[in-house]
Amino acid sequence: MEEKNGKKNVYANSLDTEGVLFEIDRVKILQWLLKNNYVEVSDLPDLNNEADVKMWFINNIQPDVIGTFTSIEESASPITYHVYRLIHSISHTLVRSAAELCGLDKNSISEYIFSGVPAILIYCQNSQGFNLGALNNAFEAYFDKWIYKAQTIASKCIFDPICIERDGACTGCLFLNEVSCRHFNKDLDRSYLCGYFDNKKQKKLKGYWEI
Repeated sequence: MEEKNGKKNVYANSLDTEGVLFEIDRVKILQWLLKNNYVEVSDLPDLNNEADVKMWFINNIQPDVIGTFTSIEESASPITYHVYRLIHSISHTLVRSAAELCGLDKNSISEYIFSGVPAILIYCQNSQGFNLGALNNAFEAYFDKWIYKAQTIASKCIFDPICIERDGACTGCLFLNEVSCRHFNKDLDRSYLCGYFDNKKQKKLKGYWEI
């Protein structure tokens, strides 16, 4: 199809597939940010007011600093940097654990992150065009095991202590195939989930799953 002036063609393929949407506890994220001194108490909204909490995320998460092929610069938006690394790391543990439970290859499961919500959509890349129901069955029958496996994946790596001390993520724990990760395995850190004591800085990072 020929392109017209000022317009570009976008080619897409419509498929029927399935997915599970995880909406992350906003108040717990704010508590995690506070415990790790990423925000001050004065920066937080009223944690008992759901509307205020939702508006805080909309106003403070900046999607424009989240590039597809580059890591987020902390200086550009510290809150976006920390929140995105947290939910992106959670997303990868959910994808890897889902693959173990539902029988799908982890390379056939993808993520879509709604950073301003924040929420994670785990869905099947179903190129055959039919719905197997594997993710739906994992959610309904094995949700507790799904979360437990996700936590286990975050807590250890075969390349520790090098992994947790250097980058916090590698092929032995959080990395996915580039087809499955929208951010090309950037901005991942297991320590955001399981916690980590930095011997050099003599500082403890409180993990999200430790709160």
